[in-house]
Amino acid sequence: MHFHMDRKVPADTFVKDSSINESMTRWITIHGTQGVLLARNVGWKSIGHGFYIEDGTENDNESMPTSAFWPVRRD
Repeated sequence: MHFHMDRKVPADTFVKDSSINESMTRWITIHGTQGVLLARNVGWKSIGHGFYIEDGTENDNESMPTSAFWPVRRD
């Protein structure tokens, strides 16, 4: 899931109670987006960064307890 340059999103924008399995890149990315709620999500096996805030301009996003398992490093 990639929130890409959405700016300010509606107040009820969220990803909750989700599992993301064997992602080839990332589980969830927030890029240039404000106001997203991430809650109780689990990521399993990612080659990329897992849960990722892209460039630091993102604000007013909320991340409740979220778990990452087995992020894989490829050399």
